[in-house]
Amino acid sequence: MALNRRAIKANARQFIANGQWVHLFLAGIVIEAVNYINFGTSTYVQLRNTFNAIYQTQFFNVSWNIMSLIALLLLPLQVSIAGYYLSCLRKSGPELAGVYEEAAAHYGRYFCTMLLKRIYITLWTLLLVIPGIVKALSYSMTAFIQHDNPQLTSTQAIALSRRITKGYKGSLFVMQLSFFGWYLLGTITLGFAYLYVHPYLYTTQAMYYELLRQNALDRGIASPWEFGIVPEETFSPYGSEGGQPYQWQPPQQSWGKADAYEPRQHSGNQADGSASFSPEGWDRWSSGR
Repeated sequence: MALNRRAIKANARQFIANGQWVHLFLAGIVIEAVNYINFGTSTYVQLRNTFNAIYQTQFFNVSWNIMSLIALLLLPLQVSIAGYYLSCLRKSGPELAGVYEEAAAHYGRYFCTMLLKRIYITLWTLLLVIPGIVKALSYSMTAFIQHDNPQLTSTQAIALSRRITKGYKGSLFVMQLSFFGWYLLGTITLGFAYLYVHPYLYTTQAMYYELLRQNALDRGIASPWEFGIVPEETFSPYGSEGGQPYQWQPPQQSWGKADAYEPRQHSGNQADGSASFSPEGWDRWSSGR
């Protein structure tokens, strides 16, 4: 499967233009505000330290430790916000309050997953910058996966992200790189352009996840249970009651044509009660048929 970046981004722009922008922006406003304040405060502290070192003065002292701690405690919101975007794509009628309710309901699991992801990326980045970038792309679908199946452990969600992004990290990197101009515009406009950029970026990422998920199901890379499509008691790839691991085989029922990787309605039920949504032009998002 070859991901058609331009078509996916065009569909993302169309989606947020159809009355969705305000809801998508408001879903992440709290965590974005904290990140902005944290970034601004840390930048100020670095400039202050440089100024004090050069001129041997003691400039006004501001610590960003509190804001960093708040940003850390809000890590579970990254999962629930990712879920909100998925729910909007799947037309399940999510409510903004659900973002905070979901994060609170699964706070411990979500916090551990996103913290472990951050630790892994940091350690790889300390080794070398390029491995850090590669691993960040490899783990980029973790939040979506954890939302679809909150029963997965942190390591299972991260490992599944690695599986479904294998062979597509280059495509994900180009997609992220294609937003460089938008972030440059956001810097020039003192952050005002980010009001549009972030919903645009996160919608695009959610659409990439939907395609990678469908591709993984069609190719037997992952099981329906791992994505929360069938109940755990029906099937679990992580072991039976006797301790013997199940051998996953591609499903006999049709998830769609083997050469067509677009999300569609599944016969199973999502763990969150939602169904996959196919917006107009979805089948143009993947090429190489």
